[in-house]
Amino acid sequence: MIADKVILLDEGSLKKTGTPDALCEEISGSVFERRAGFNENYGDIDKNMICAYRKEKDCVVIRYINKSEQKNDLLVNPGLEDVYLYYFGI
Repeated sequence: MIADKVILLDEGSLKKTGTPDALCEEISGSVFERRAGFNENYGDIDKNMICAYRKEKDCVVIRYINKSEQKNDLLVNPGLEDVYLYYFGI
């Protein structure tokens, strides 16, 4: 890890603080990935909470934040980028 402690500020006000691992643990259960075909519709994912896209051999992997359980998608471990997006949105 780069830092022992992370501080999230929102317009100068303290929003959250903790170790990188603790902050990631707080949002555990909220970060998912979905594999979709290149022409497949994935419109049910809130576009404001998409963290990343990556292209794989035969599909696109969409990483997103959702505070409720997503049964058909893969629950993944959050990183600090996910923490930032969870608290501040895009």
